[in-house]
Amino acid sequence: MPESGIPLYTGWPERLRDTRYAQWCDLRRSPVPPQPSRGAVLWLDAHGLQLHNAALAAPLHLTPALLARRLSGKSLLLRACGRPAAAATVLDACAGFGLDALTLLHHGYAVTANEWQRLVWLMQVDYAERLQQPLVSLCEDAGHLLQRDTQHWDVVYLDPMFPQRRKRALPNLALQHLQQLPQPQAAYTVDELLTWAQRSARQRVVLKRRPKDPTVGQPAHQVRGQSVRFDVYL
Repeated sequence: MPESGIPLYTGWPERLRDTRYAQWCDLRRSPVPPQPSRGAVLWLDAHGLQLHNAALAAPLHLTPALLARRLSGKSLLLRACGRPAAAATVLDACAGFGLDALTLLHHGYAVTANEWQRLVWLMQVDYAERLQQPLVSLCEDAGHLLQRDTQHWDVVYLDPMFPQRRKRALPNLALQHLQQLPQPQAAYTVDELLTWAQRSARQRVVLKRRPKDPTVGQPAHQVRGQSVRFDVYL
């Protein structure tokens, strides 16, 4: 698990001493957003957290408009997960910044969002709180969480990081930032994650893949889009 001490810059650190940020972050005063010479840091102002990375020109700020765009069209993920019954639960085991988890939450699921990278997890928690969404957030290695087999969900959703490909077109800004951050030390294969997820899911596992990625195992069906597909295991 990542260590605490993430650099967090803000103009008013005295207001944060009793918050969760003080537990995980090294609070530093700055009159302006940081320009890190290496690695990633956080900046906190009245609009919430921003992620700054030395390798990228633009910082990442999760705005309400990002989720609004997700909710404005038809959701392939919702089709893959199925319409939720009363009190249906879902684990988003590789939740990243939480946009998929918040989409499922909006549509009626009780969602637990898990993210290994603590810096990303802090962005996720801050985003859900600013949107006043009751998202349950965990910060744990997905493989460890699923292997424990002590908790079960109706749906387990897997969205492991895709291997990078050489393309002229850049991915969206959120994915660019994710790609610059350290990945889990334990290198689990997609096959292993799927096996553990199937033990933890009461109804189905949904695995997000690129359209041309090889199929893992034997999904019951697939939900295909132009840029991604969702393999569904019952």
